[in-house]
Amino acid sequence: MKRRTFLKSAGAIAIAHSLNCIGTIENCVIAKEPFEEYTPGAKSLDFILSHGLRGSHKDLEPIKTRIREEGYGTLVWDYPDYADNIEDLVLRAGEFKEKYQIQNPVFGGVSLGGMVSFGAAAKYDCAGLLIINSAHRGTPAFSNVLKSEALRRKDCTRHPAKISALVELCGSLIGYEPPIQNINAPVIYISSEKDEIFPREEVEYTISHLTCDYSWTELKNSGHAIYEDRIEEILNLITEQVRKVFGAR
Repeated sequence: MKRRTFLKSAGAIAIAHSLNCIGTIENCVIAKEPFEEYTPGAKSLDFILSHGLRGSHKDLEPIKTRIREEGYGTLVWDYPDYADNIEDLVLRAGEFKEKYQIQNPVFGGVSLGGMVSFGAAAKYDCAGLLIINSAHRGTPAFSNVLKSEALRRKDCTRHPAKISALVELCGSLIGYEPPIQNINAPVIYISSEKDEIFPREEVEYTISHLTCDYSWTELKNSGHAIYEDRIEEILNLITEQVRKVFGAR
């Protein structure tokens, strides 16, 4: 099978922030056209992978590599610098289906990317979900943790408007709760026992709303930052569960 790689990462463009860009670059957000990379696999199933709030597609490299080793296609992408609403991210994840003619993807994500994936799966047809250290609803506690980090970074950036958009995105998470009972595809769910962002009660709340088949694994003595905490164990678990749930598809 001939493989094609679609890569999108254009030069920087200036975007006015709150229509206040008047002659000086300080009033603008400098945003790169969002990165996206789609690489089909030998098998017919594709994974659309979404990263965490403070990360990028590069954080997904270990997971993407492991999934590709199993023969599946992958799409990784970056959130737009100016994104200030989680619903916009959900819609963008869904747009990749049509753009790359992906019929029934597996939506997968880490942290905020898991919330995006739950939202996309509730809205679009899919083959399944791969959720890591996440939950489907936004809570004030989750939003406040991320917002405080964004505000701390605001004083250290040349483009505070970009961080302001991040703060707005955090605010949009409060009360966000997609109808995951509409999902009729299997869910692979991995959580951490000591996750300070998505504690066990939030994971259990999400699971209580699932009406589809799911497998849930809780990693003992593990925290939210999976790339610093037992990543190989998580990758091996992903391989095991993907083979079990999706087989030769």
